[in-house]
Amino acid sequence: MKKMFSIRTLVAMASTAVAVSTASVAVAQVPATLTHQGRLYDSADAPITGEVSLTFAIYDAATNGNELWTETHTVSFDEGYYSVELGATSPFAGLLDAGDLHLGVTVGSDAEMTPRSTIRSVPFALAANNVTGDITPSSVSVNGATVIDAAGNWVGSPTGLVGPAGPVGPVGPAGADGAVGPVGPVGPVGPAGADGAVGPVGPVGPVGPAGPAGPTGPSGIIVTVNANGLGTTPAVGTNFAFIGVTAQATVAANQSVTVVSSKALGSNAVGGGNNLRLTVCRQSTAVGGVPTDSAGATSGFGDAMDNLRVPQNTRIPFTMSTIFKNLPAGTYNFGLCGFLTAASTWDSNEWSHTTVQVSSP
Repeated sequence: MKKMFSIRTLVAMASTAVAVSTASVAVAQVPATLTHQGRLYDSADAPITGEVSLTFAIYDAATNGNELWTETHTVSFDEGYYSVELGATSPFAGLLDAGDLHLGVTVGSDAEMTPRSTIRSVPFALAANNVTGDITPSSVSVNGATVIDAAGNWVGSPTGLVGPAGPVGPVGPAGADGAVGPVGPVGPVGPAGADGAVGPVGPVGPVGPAGPAGPTGPSGIIVTVNANGLGTTPAVGTNFAFIGVTAQATVAANQSVTVVSSKALGSNAVGGGNNLRLTVCRQSTAVGGVPTDSAGATSGFGDAMDNLRVPQNTRIPFTMSTIFKNLPAGTYNFGLCGFLTAASTWDSNEWSHTTVQVSSP
């Protein structure tokens, strides 16, 4: 009988971090591979152990679409956890310039799991390699007006293309004297004319009508808020509570809020920690505000990671991200929430980090 599997992804795709000293003139290349981590369960909801073949594929659509890239790894599983380096055997070769992309995963000879995962912003940082030397845009525009077309021709305003005059060069050597010409007659000096009277100042003309409004500029980030702190260890409960540091931002109508929050958690107790549920929460600072997930739920089955656990004497960094849309205008606290669905011991509490970006729309 063919087994069916499910993956609960902890960190969907992340590029390896590269540290660059600001005192150095060397330019660090963005790594050409991506780390994919997750946890694999069988049809009985038991974590997989041993070696299993995983095939990863990238498509240009969430369903059907064209397969743009594929790579197969033989993976050793530990309590279902795994980590692979994508692009190690099949380079991406400009794939991440292709727009919206989706990652599919196939376990062994099973059919590809659904749904596919949308590839978020971090892997597209591979395209930043293009700016360390020659860049290759299809055209260049400033404030919506094309100034360099696709053929590389300057099509913008010619004003300002001629630079200022350079400094006067040194005087060259004197040439040979020419022949002396005839002296012309001296003309008479005419009398100086009298200064004319200053004319009156003319009236101020009327103010002209206002010109038409220009086109609306592209949407962009309005504010970014970062927060770092210790937070608290999760406790048994039925509703979400913040366990990491929160970042506060004021949101206007029709604005979007992107939140990325992370925290390292672990257990030193015998048997480790388990029964943990995590999600990203928002809480209005108005009286009566409570932490809720992106769907407005206080316990959150829809977008939460559930039944998380760690072995004894182990810490694992957990990272989650959520985009909040259509929030009522107001001021909110954002951060990582969680609670224990049953008694457990999570006693290794590390620093947490939260980033909030408010954008329009």
